[in-house]
Amino acid sequence: MPVRNFLRVGFVALFGLVVVLFGMVPTGEAVAATPTTVRAEVIDLGPMLPPGFAVASSVLGSAEIDCAVHEIGFIGFVDTAGGTNICMKWSAQYPTITLVLQGPASIVAAFGPQLDAVIAEISAVSTVNFVVADRTGAEVNTLSLGEITIEMASESLVSQQCGLTIVIAGCGGPSAENASEGWDRGVILLSNPTADYAPGDRKSLIAHELGHALGLAHFDDLFEGKLQIMHSSSWEVSSYESGDLRGLNYMLGNAIVIPNFAIANLEELEPGPGEIRIHGWSFDPDLPSKDLVVHVYAFFDGEGDPVALDTPVVRAADFRPDVNRSLGIEGDHGFNRTLAIRPGNHRVCVYSLSVDAVGDLDGMNQLIGCRYVSVTDQAPPRGAFDQVAQTGTSMNVSGWAYDLDSENQSLDIAVHLDGVPFINIKANQTRPDVNEIVGISGDHGFNSTFTVPAGGHTVCLYALGIDSSGVGDDENVLLSVVDKPDCRITAG
Repeated sequence: MPVRNFLRVGFVALFGLVVVLFGMVPTGEAVAATPTTVRAEVIDLGPMLPPGFAVASSVLGSAEIDCAVHEIGFIGFVDTAGGTNICMKWSAQYPTITLVLQGPASIVAAFGPQLDAVIAEISAVSTVNFVVADRTGAEVNTLSLGEITIEMASESLVSQQCGLTIVIAGCGGPSAENASEGWDRGVILLSNPTADYAPGDRKSLIAHELGHALGLAHFDDLFEGKLQIMHSSSWEVSSYESGDLRGLNYMLGNAIVIPNFAIANLEELEPGPGEIRIHGWSFDPDLPSKDLVVHVYAFFDGEGDPVALDTPVVRAADFRPDVNRSLGIEGDHGFNRTLAIRPGNHRVCVYSLSVDAVGDLDGMNQLIGCRYVSVTDQAPPRGAFDQVAQTGTSMNVSGWAYDLDSENQSLDIAVHLDGVPFINIKANQTRPDVNEIVGISGDHGFNSTFTVPAGGHTVCLYALGIDSSGVGDDENVLLSVVDKPDCRITAG
């Protein structure tokens, strides 16, 4: 697990001068640690700038520069002599921005997928075209117009080039030959050890520093109730949020279409033995009456690829009158679920799936929040009751179940008919879809047919839990129907 001695900073370069605007103090703690934050002083570039210009760091409602209409902080210029605010934009002469990856091939490759994902997010809501050029092994020696260079280098070199004496993760910022024409190039410097960060943290870092290179400064307040990617110290956010997009919308010349994101709050994410409990709410302004789907993912041991914690998915469908009153909406928007997770120290992230005005998914999914949790052993079993079919006295049931205490072993499923134990079946059939989504191996599916008395029945299925040695542990769980534990009824 990599140690995160890091700093995320923004700088402004004008005529070759690099100025650090903000910083984060490195903590020397492990991945799960939360760093503290320090805000540096605003620096006046003085004679290096055109007459009457000075650099200012802007935040919402700042007295230094009135860019509140743009709703989020960004780097800007103030015409101090003429008293006119000039908030720098990316030059309209460069509607195509080339992102140049430079550095050792193996390290550059580690950031390739994250950079592609970040570009896709901006491109989905923007008319600006991004092109990625790989110049593996090259050194930063020029800043061509319309280019943002992304260089991987040693910690010492990155610290030196960013103008600092401490170990940092990276820095980024825009540059301009002529302030009156806007930003025309940018630089991102990332230290080599960041290639070993978890994928979500690498994406957070590259999105954050690209924001700097496009002109955004740090923004540490909540916007629409949420942290933004440009927060100076939080690593919870790995995608551009609504405030970030508003800042980019200004920087890129109103080229970004600002979507209606889902609005949500993660009130609790607490670990228990073999499980976590999530509690909060989510709704989408495009269709406030609809209950939304919530996805929960885990980065096991704080790194690696995200794994879905549970299927069927969690749904924000609990009645929350407090939320409805506060936001002036109707419908059911709360969620309160307990999900199985294997023992260990994990990073868990909760997302809300956004919809459009007719209820179809629109791709504007929101990260509600992430937490680091320490989970002990003895997990309850989990599974789903997919369907039941009855023809006369023949009944078929299907679904899947597993127990993280012994994830490779197939479980017994107790079938209860009309409230009475009826028969036990085995969940020992292949379900590669379940294994892939949950991140386990073994055979966990069942599709069994047996004889029942004539007439309709209430059918309940229980997964019989086991411990780490495969012995029954009395942790028996009613399997879920759609998105909550339930039984099914047949007509006979």
